[in-house]
Amino acid sequence: MNVPLSDTKQRQQALDITSSFIVQAPAGSGKTELLVQRAIKCLLTCDEPNQVLILTFTKKAAIEINERIYDYIFNTEKRQSRQPQTNQLLIQLDRYIEKKRWDVSDNNLFNISKTFDAFTYGIADLKISLITHRDLLFEQIIDDIFFGSDYELVKSNLHAVLNHINWDYNQLKQLLVNLIGMRDQWLPPLLDQRYPSDQVYTIFTDALIKQLLQQIDRDCEHLITLVAPYINSSNHNYHTWTLQDWQAFIQLTLTKTGIWRKKINLPDIDKEQKKILNQSLLCQEKSLAKKLFRLEGLPKTLPIANIRIIQDLQQFLPQLCALIDMHMIQKKQCDFTFLTLKAIELLNSEQLVTQHQYAMQIKHMLIDECQDTSQLQAILIESIVKLWSGDTNHSLFIVGDPMQSIYKFRQAYV
Repeated sequence: MNVPLSDTKQRQQALDITSSFIVQAPAGSGKTELLVQRAIKCLLTCDEPNQVLILTFTKKAAIEINERIYDYIFNTEKRQSRQPQTNQLLIQLDRYIEKKRWDVSDNNLFNISKTFDAFTYGIADLKISLITHRDLLFEQIIDDIFFGSDYELVKSNLHAVLNHINWDYNQLKQLLVNLIGMRDQWLPPLLDQRYPSDQVYTIFTDALIKQLLQQIDRDCEHLITLVAPYINSSNHNYHTWTLQDWQAFIQLTLTKTGIWRKKINLPDIDKEQKKILNQSLLCQEKSLAKKLFRLEGLPKTLPIANIRIIQDLQQFLPQLCALIDMHMIQKKQCDFTFLTLKAIELLNSEQLVTQHQYAMQIKHMLIDECQDTSQLQAILIESIVKLWSGDTNHSLFIVGDPMQSIYKFRQAYV
């Protein structure tokens, strides 16, 4: 019988609040209990409860964690049913609350869990409304820009982009509304224009091939060895195959729908070789076929027409985003991306601003379900941690499980 390995040592280590940790564990393993234990231990070092912050993604999750902490602290009848270590921490906290004379009659005293949205709104400190139906707002603003006083500013770049879609304004507006809603994903790399578009495309295809190579296992390596002689390539080592080499391999091994073929018919191959080859096909992973199929149909180089479109968009989109930000301020309405970008800007300001003090007063930050942070949220966290640099009184505690990510649809930064 296989006896599960104890993780007691790791759990004890994770409760050392002088250090920061990432805890990765599957569902049902007690991550939330560990998070609450750590939060209680953090409270034992703070002058005020609000120096501990737990970040979550939904209001429901934030409320549940706050209720759980409140119940742990004040419902003494249930303590016997909890873990012994949690009980010991709660007894210490009882004494600490009395010592610090915290007002326990304040029901909001231990509401230390917040959503990313609420926390970011507090940092940005803007006197404007956060909207939920942003597409309608973007449509109104785009119309205001293109048919208002800002038209002359965008005229040249707008006409260049319209020319690529046969001057279909309604189509362009719909495309822009969708793009602006996802600008947190493409605006930072667009502004960071280190390389020409054709070179970026080469970097992109090289990255896809690199990802593919990381998943090649022994079974696939065997298949590649069998098929390689029938690919017209000068590269005998598949690690140095070009995009065209991989596409030749794909044509021989995958169907038009991107799944492994049941059998391959190759010229000049005897029955025994054909049997070995087709048996090898049966051993291949479906996930590997998906990664291979991403390379199918990609051009060797980026066509000139595509380069021109990209160049025109590189001129147009940053200008449009800047104008949209100005219009949102005028309308006193904004989306979460605007708030987060503003918060990051303030946190990275070289001048001493109140946001720096706000970030510094947080001694311990704990993040639940961190696998679902977006790239922009990850940058926000990094901006806060940078302000803590060199200060040993702060800690960051992250829990999550990449297998449980539910926000991949919005490019969660797993």
